[in-house]
Amino acid sequence: MRLRVWPTTIEETKQALGRLLSEVAEAELTASLIIVDRSRIRVRTRPK
Repeated sequence: MRLRVWPTTIEETKQALGRLLSEVAEAELTASLIIVDRSRIRVRTRPK
């Protein structure tokens, strides 16, 4: 899993991780690029 948070501040990162863990299923986290911004979470999974 790779997590990209923008803007990259400690507070934004904490909030992003909290939202991510409450909104995204654990199965989606493996082999995914996850982009969290202030308004949405995008999960891009690797093709099988």
